[in-house]
Amino acid sequence: MFKKVLTSYLYHLENRPVFTKMVSGSAVVGLGDAIAQWISPHYKGFDKKRFASMLTYGFFISGGFCHFWFRGLDKVFGQAMTVSNSIKKVLADQLILAPPEIVFFLWWSHYTSESTHSFTELIKATLPSLLVQDYIIWIPSQFVNFYYIPEQHRVLFMCIICVLWFAILSFTSHEFEY
Repeated sequence: MFKKVLTSYLYHLENRPVFTKMVSGSAVVGLGDAIAQWISPHYKGFDKKRFASMLTYGFFISGGFCHFWFRGLDKVFGQAMTVSNSIKKVLADQLILAPPEIVFFLWWSHYTSESTHSFTELIKATLPSLLVQDYIIWIPSQFVNFYYIPEQHRVLFMCIICVLWFAILSFTSHEFEY
């Protein structure tokens, strides 16, 4: 079963790389949100609207945008999988992309959930700790991604880590409501 799914994924990755990565991104962000909803102490049933919003975010941002982001990093820093290139890519990823991506996720989550709280208060309350968590999770993960993982598989590797990351983001952004 796993081999069949992997073979199908690799076929689609070769023939439709952007769309395949977008679907992968949607799936893992959705899974992360489903986990966040399930572990929430305020869980009152599955929020389908929230889940659909997270699927959409994953499709366009985690899958689509990151495909082009990784390609851009390879163009700027080179495709060689060296320690030096990997460190440069990690620094660019974490210093240029991570902070605005977290803010954008919080904005997306805030406005699609029709929150009654101030977005500014959400940022003040959650951004510092989310940045620390981001650096703890993503610096080593992205080093592995850039040093060991071939370009065509980077979004998939990132998506695996994203299940945990988006569970944290979704949980944090939605728990602010309580």
